[in-house]
Amino acid sequence: MSPAIDFFSVSEGNIRRARWQYRKLLRLVDVAVGARGALARHRARKAARQIPSQAVLLTAVEVPGREADLARVIKKIVEKTHHNLNVVVTTMAPVGKFDNINRLRCQMIFLIYCSISPGRITLR
Repeated sequence: MSPAIDFFSVSEGNIRRARWQYRKLLRLVDVAVGARGALARHRARKAARQIPSQAVLLTAVEVPGREADLARVIKKIVEKTHHNLNVVVTTMAPVGKFDNINRLRCQMIFLIYCSISPGRITLR
């Protein structure tokens, strides 16, 4: 194959040229996709507001040295939700990832069984 007909030397394989030619179209498509995403987010928020308030159990495991991060995340969730939120936090034990959560669930089942309203509880 001669260098004159090489794939990289002809304009048909040049992606940059295609983008340059369709720059205005791509901007319009970008704006349209952004508007569609904004509309979808608006509809999702509206649908979420129409759901009646429910009891939600938020379980969390504190990782040593990252307690402030967890507190910030929990605070943001509590501020944003309209649900009746029960937050239960425990320190990380030397067990598997989900064993810490299962330990919390068992303790919560006990608290509910004893008719104790948890609110915000830190279990150690």
